Amino acid sequence: MLDHAQIQAHVEKIARDGYSIVERAIELDFVDALVADLERLERELDVRPAHNRFEGVRTMRIYNLLGDMSFDVARINSVRDALGDRAGKLSAGDALRKQLEQLSAKADEIRRKIVATKEGGAITGEERIREKTAELYGAVVDYENRPADYQIARIDSLTHELNDVMQQFDALVSKDLADANKALVVKKLGPIEPMARPDWEKATGEAGSGSPAGGGERWERD
Repeated sequence: MLDHAQIQAHVEKIARDGYSIVERAIELDFVDALVADLERLERELDVRPAHNRFEGVRTMRIYNLLGDMSFDVARINSVRDALGDRAGKLSAGDALRKQLEQLSAKADEIRRKIVATKEGGAITGEERIREKTAELYGAVVDYENRPADYQIARIDSLTHELNDVMQQFDALVSKDLADANKALVVKKLGPIEPMARPDWEKATGEAGSGSPAGGGERWERD
């Protein structure tokens, strides 16, 4: 039986590499039976393995990265929209209204670093981290041979870019939003909290997965 630390290590490896191996998880006889059944299904259904060795390992990392971006954008949107909503409940001359509007614009500026803000953003040349990641996913899946090292390194590069952007948002939440929330409580308008991942997964049914290239464009409008 795996302990919590071992399970967490497997979870992290799956997120990083796209797979994890649990040794001696089932009896060897059962393994032989599974292999035999898989080989039979491959013959009967004419199933073939992935057309390049990169699939299933690196593509899962890219797919998960797209999922993280979808959640991150939803998280930013939840704060941006709530700020706009609270601002609309205040009079035009209220200093807090101006503060909330400026903070909402700042959140939107951060969001624009992740995802294109026009319909068909990737086509018109407005590419952000999400569009670049979707393009990489398509290139990796369609490539007949093992991708170049720069494509593998690109996954890490895009992940770092996303992390950098979200650090900016986290700083906004911990400082600017925290200050605004104090004023909102005084006005009896209620504090603002970013959307939590379980709530996003429940609302979208995505459970942390992204939307790979070719699976439908979901660019955001201004």
